[in-house]
Amino acid sequence: MLLIIKVTTCSPLECWLFSTALGLGTFAYLVLAAGISKLLYWWAIAIVLALMGLICFRQSFSALRDTINGLKHLSARNIGLWDLLTIGSSLVVAGLALVAALAPPSISDWDGLAYHLAVPKMYLRHHSIFYVPFISHSNFPFLTEMLYTVGLGFGSTALAKLFHYAMYVIGALGILCICRRHVNPLAGTLGALIFICVPLNVWEAGIAYADLTTAAYILLAVYALLNWEKDFSNPWL
Repeated sequence: MLLIIKVTTCSPLECWLFSTALGLGTFAYLVLAAGISKLLYWWAIAIVLALMGLICFRQSFSALRDTINGLKHLSARNIGLWDLLTIGSSLVVAGLALVAALAPPSISDWDGLAYHLAVPKMYLRHHSIFYVPFISHSNFPFLTEMLYTVGLGFGSTALAKLFHYAMYVIGALGILCICRRHVNPLAGTLGALIFICVPLNVWEAGIAYADLTTAAYILLAVYALLNWEKDFSNPWL
């Protein structure tokens, strides 16, 4: 995605963040197009996913290789006690949120059961997107819900909820990168840790809502704007 818009001044982690967000957004709009075309079947979703995978395979492989090479250059001397505490705390809290995301929806996921998951399930039953007169919230913009449709289309509520959990991860890593680039490394580490450990965020990461998606995309939009302000000739916007 970033190569298409000719963004080259970014680290491997930044490239992964923006590419993942743009890829998920594009995927959601393609699912929307399938629904409008009355082609909302699991096989249609699988075809779209396979085509996107083929198109992005080379770039994804390159990003994975860069990440592995970066990890190989890490050593115990480069990781201090503060880093170990931060990483450990983040993994524990994020792990607890992941358990909730993999669990079936409960009473704490009221909005998810009422419309975030319910409406996509109706769309799948009718294989199209249609007006639902008895659920007013179905008239809201449904970017995240199109991703939920993918998970439900493959028969997995957990997979649907994991898309929102992914936004939790993107948000945390986005804060890490934006602060490291525009403030200092300590601010990035501390900011990401705070975001991960905020109780509301932990709860949201385990349910099928849309708030973390909104937060992640707004954060990345501001991030791109700040990068653009440093050099008005680059294509961040």
